[in-house]
Amino acid sequence: RFYHAAVRFLDDSVLVIGGASNLDPEKQPIDIAQSVEIYNPNTNEWTIIDSLNVPRYGHKAVVGLQNHVFVFGGFG
Repeated sequence: RFYHAAVRFLDDSVLVIGGASNLDPEKQPIDIAQSVEIYNPNTNEWTIIDSLNVPRYGHKAVVGLQNHVFVFGGFG
């Protein structure tokens, strides 16, 4: 996965949002991900927790108050 967004929480878990998994011959992303997954480093496990309304890549994400995650920009 590449061109995704990721944020780390205070408990060291990591939220990974969207991205792409392949490139076409012109090096443009294909197989754009809609998944939102969290990685727990204590158990070394990935869990799908949600889906984006629109698959995205090249976007950014930040963690706000109360662990709210804001996703913006990128391409769908």
